[in-house]
Order: sequence, then structure tokens, then C-alpha cells
Amino acid sequence: MQQLTEEQLFKNLIEQFYQSALIYLGKTVNPQTKKTEKNLFNANYFAGMLKMMLNKTKGNLSFDEKQVLENYIKHIDELFGEENN
Repeated sequence: MQQLTEEQLFKNLIEQFYQSALIYLGKTVNPQTKKTEKNLFNANYFAGMLKMMLNKTKGNLSFDEKQVLENYIKHIDELFGEENN
């Protein structure tokens, strides 16, 4: 069995948090329930996890890792902005 690199594992982790935020913002179907659902508390939790990861890993990320994380955070913030309008 092939082992994933730390970079691959990190990208998978941030992807999981990002997808969870999208699910709880009601932007994608929950794969467990097969339904679109909205839970802003949970969406905010996962958005906060991504922001915390960016802050705690400052100076330790590759350019690509930082770019992906920043883009995910920006997208989620935009979606939250839509929720507040």
C-alpha cells in the first residue's frame, strides 16, 4: 500500500474541512444523508478550522498549500456573505 506524503495528507485534511463547510452551508449534498441541509453553526466551525490552520502554519506552508487554503477561506467567506444578505 502506497503511503501518502505529508503534503498530500495536509491537502486532504483542508479539503475535508472545506467540503464540510460547503455541506453545512447547503451548497452541496451531504453524502451521508443524500440531502442538502443548512447548519450555519457547523459551517462556521469548519470555516474557523481552516482559518486556524492558516494562522498556526504561517511560514510553514508551500506556496501551493497556502494558496489553496486562502482560496478556500475566501470562497467560504463569500458564501457566508451571501447568507447575510
